[in-house]
Amino acid sequence: MRLKLPAFLRVIGRSMVDWWDSWLDLVGAVLVWLVAQVTIVLGPPATFGLYYTAHALINGESLGARGVIEGARQYFVKSWLWVLLNLFVLALVYSNVRFYGQFENAWAGYVQIFFVMLGFLWVMVQFYALAFLMEMERKRLLVAVRNGFFASMASPVFSVLIALFAALALGASIFLVLPLFFGVPALAPILAVRAMYDRLEAYGIREREKTPKEIEREQASRIEVPRFKEPTDGEEQVKKES
Repeated sequence: MRLKLPAFLRVIGRSMVDWWDSWLDLVGAVLVWLVAQVTIVLGPPATFGLYYTAHALINGESLGARGVIEGARQYFVKSWLWVLLNLFVLALVYSNVRFYGQFENAWAGYVQIFFVMLGFLWVMVQFYALAFLMEMERKRLLVAVRNGFFASMASPVFSVLIALFAALALGASIFLVLPLFFGVPALAPILAVRAMYDRLEAYGIREREKTPKEIEREQASRIEVPRFKEPTDGEEQVKKES
């Protein structure tokens, strides 16, 4: 009996394979992304560029550092609109948490918890939103955010576990030096794109991607074994006369 892994473990496993197979190219991409963060102005576009690189990688094209630069150029304006939207929402969450913190009533504490959870949900939605934006033909930021929200709500446990693993990868890269030399920060957008595809396949919106073993079996079934034609009586007679 074949053991079927939970969806989030399959996504993590395939993402790790994607990262390991292309880690040398991803090191260059991560270095460009890090340098861009120092400039502040190029930080958000480079983040979009890293998602652009991850999306291309999963679709069979390894761009490396060039992908970050191309993505940053293509999404420069949208990346800053995304930053402004995030600042507005997070400022709204922060101001409400601080405002209700002035009251000593029990209900005020519950309202604070509600807004804190709302903030975490918003961050998780952004994890999906950039992946959706890379996949969409018409690059509309608010539609990508909406799709990210629906994906998060449709599979909350799956989304939380994937996002936590991505956060661990980023945390390891911040507090440890070695992961940076292996391009580990690129694992987060790879996880986001893989998770997006998995949810689209799970709900029948996208055709399921075939595994290497399925492709191998399919190709093997197409190989035709040559059949030797039995000679007719006339052909036998010609052979005898010759």
